[in-house]
Parts: sequence; C-alpha cells; structure tokens
Amino acid sequence: MLFSKKVSSNRSGKNNKGFAIPQILILGIGIAVGVSGLMAASILSLTGSKITRQELLAKASSYSGITKLRALFNDNSEGRLFNYFWLVDNCSEKASECESLNISNPTNQYWADDSWCDDEENCNGRQKAPVCIPSENYSWANEKQIVEDLFRNSNYIGNTLPNSKRDFDQAFDLISTKYIGTEDSGINSVLIEGLSIPKDTNIISGSNKLRVNIQVNSETSETGFGFFSAGENNSDKTDSLFIGNLNITPFNEAKGSIIWRMNIDNNNECQDFQELAIAENAILPASGNGGIWIQPLNLPKQPRLKKRD
Repeated sequence: MLFSKKVSSNRSGKNNKGFAIPQILILGIGIAVGVSGLMAASILSLTGSKITRQELLAKASSYSGITKLRALFNDNSEGRLFNYFWLVDNCSEKASECESLNISNPTNQYWADDSWCDDEENCNGRQKAPVCIPSENYSWANEKQIVEDLFRNSNYIGNTLPNSKRDFDQAFDLISTKYIGTEDSGINSVLIEGLSIPKDTNIISGSNKLRVNIQVNSETSETGFGFFSAGENNSDKTDSLFIGNLNITPFNEAKGSIIWRMNIDNNNECQDFQELAIAENAILPASGNGGIWIQPLNLPKQPRLKKRD
C-alpha cells in the first residue's frame, strides 16, 4: 500500500511537471507570434503612411502649380501681357502632342474671321493679341521667356533649407495648356504633374497628374473701353482712321481708347499712333488712361431691323 501510494505520488508529480513544459512553450510561441504580428502591422502601417504621405504631397504640389499658373496668367497689371497666354496652346517636352518645348506667341495666333479677311489672299484672320504693347517696361519676348521657364523646368515649392527637417521636397511640372473657345469665352485645359522628391535627391518618389479645365472670360477695363472703333477689314490698314482735331474732355479724367482694328506684322511698325492717325491737333485721354489701341477686336453683329407695317 505504501509503495503503491508512493508510486502514485511520483506519477502525479511527473504529470504536473510534464504538463508545464508544453504549456510554457505554447504560451511562448503565442507571445512570439503576437509580437511578430504587431511588428509586422506597425511596419506595414509606417510603410503605408509613408506612401500615402508622398501621394498627398504630390497632389498638393499639383494644386499649388495650378494656383501659380492662374496667378501668373491673370496678371495684367501695369500693362503686363500674361493674360493673352490663356488664349493659346503651350506644351513642355513631357507633352505627347509636342516633340519639344513649344510656347506660343499670342501675336502670331489668329481668330478665324471670313468677314475680316473679306476674300483677301494670305489673310490668317484677326490677331489674338496686339503687337504694339501699352507699356515700355515690358515686352513680348520677356513675358514669353517667363512662361517658357515655367514649362521648361520642375518648379519647386517653397525654399529648401539646409537644416530643415523635411524629408521630401515638393515640385510640379506643367505639361500642357490647350484653349478651346472664342475670344469672348472658352476653356483652357491644363495638364500638370505634382511631384514628391526625397530631400537632396533627384529621384521622384510620388507623382500626381491632374487635368484642370479653367473657364476663361473676356473682360474690358475702363481704359480699354472704346469711344469708337475704326477698321472693318484687314485690307483697310492705316486708311481707316483720321482723327483730325477730336477733343476728349475732361482731359485729366477721361478714360477710354480708340480701338484701331488692324493687324500689325512686326514691332517695327509700332510708332506714334497719334501721328499715324493724323491727330497731332487732337486731345486724347492722358497717358495711362487709354489713347489709341491697335488690335483687331471682334465687333458685335449688326442688329437685324424689321420694317413695321
């Protein structure tokens, strides 16, 4: 009996110890698997957050590029000419429709107009922009160069500071702009690509292509309001205007332009228009308030008149 009891007691002790070993192993394996799972989830979360962050940075870059383009093209202060670039097509080297960088000169683009050409040979239509500019401080060559620089290179957003903690730089590439419409209104379709670039590298880690259609409407300032316009067809040229001794009063307050509808072939033809219009004795709005403005703008159609019975 005693032996039997002792054996029974030993057997019981062996069973307890034997059970404890696999339990500890199972718990250990379970903890290890749990920790590995948490680590994997954290790594995937960090990786996913990093990718998402780069995508968001690239998307924000493209929107910043659109804002910058709109601010530039809408700048017509002090006689600047950027607003005419809304009316023409431009493309960078990345554009599929162009083999190389191509920035249009608005003065070389024309509105098709059969009435203006009036069956004249080699008539392209009416120029989209005036060759002779209202301010001597700017030129078509300088304005075009600024637009070209915007399309040629990647444009970084903000200043890159040497000791900044930013991991990525933001930039955008303007790919193309295409205008569809008339001189009264239309749509300019802008294709842009936002970029996320790791700091101190040229490797693109995130990109976001965006196409934005921007509504373009014509608007005439006070100094562009015509007292009258002259020139019905392309062939009229300088024979269409004789001002004589016309006086616009009051001199210091009057605002407006005499719109001389005429294509100008090159900048060498830009001269003293008051003398060209035989208006040496005329009093026109003061400098900055208007004067003679040469551009073949569209004229409204003549109203159809009905005879009352």
